[in-house]
Amino acid sequence: MKAPPPNAEPAPAASAGVDSAPQLSPEAAHRYNGLLSVVLGYASHLQQRPDCAPEAKEALQHICEAAQKGRRLTADLLTGTHDEGWVEEAVDNAPLQSGRALADWPAQCIWVVDDDAVFCEMCQQVLTAAGHTVQQIDSMHGIQAAWEDPAMAPPQLLIIDFSMPDGNGLECCTWLRDHGATVPVILVSGFSAQHPDIRAALQSRNVFFLQKPFPVPELEDLIAVALGAQLLERGCV
Repeated sequence: MKAPPPNAEPAPAASAGVDSAPQLSPEAAHRYNGLLSVVLGYASHLQQRPDCAPEAKEALQHICEAAQKGRRLTADLLTGTHDEGWVEEAVDNAPLQSGRALADWPAQCIWVVDDDAVFCEMCQQVLTAAGHTVQQIDSMHGIQAAWEDPAMAPPQLLIIDFSMPDGNGLECCTWLRDHGATVPVILVSGFSAQHPDIRAALQSRNVFFLQKPFPVPELEDLIAVALGAQLLERGCV
């Protein structure tokens, strides 16, 4: 047998188990949770349709459960590989108690801001089914242009993805408040509420947060909570 070169490094020892834990970057986790949000959102939305057959509801429930497992898998892949506690956190999926269903509200104009067109379309289907109108916007620059356009119907609520190519949710909220906006904002993100910029944004009045992925009932209930909080602040209820 030929002897190894004098300066050769020793070969790594074989491992009886997994050589190393797989790693997932925070950015990849955010994108993965965004994809899962579309899957979980559409599946949970279809489950609520009155014409959904029992066997279809059962299949959709399996899809929802798989999406939730995918979210937990993301957390497992991040455990021990990153110190940022804001990447993923355990979330109690119990519904919020708004006291008023989204469909019971008068028609609202809601802007959905996300560079993911599929997510925007999902939100549009959910919200228009509840009787509301939706304006899809794909960037922070789009928010600014729409806000300053007198021909654009002003929103009663904004749903904003926290991470966009030209700005994040904190920058969006700051810009809106600097321009006199008091409209409630729901930030959505694959990151958790412990992300430093999300925590900072939540210090502003009427800013709410929902972590992706989420089932449609959670989105609907948080929208009702946000709208209700604004009415309480105005003394209308």
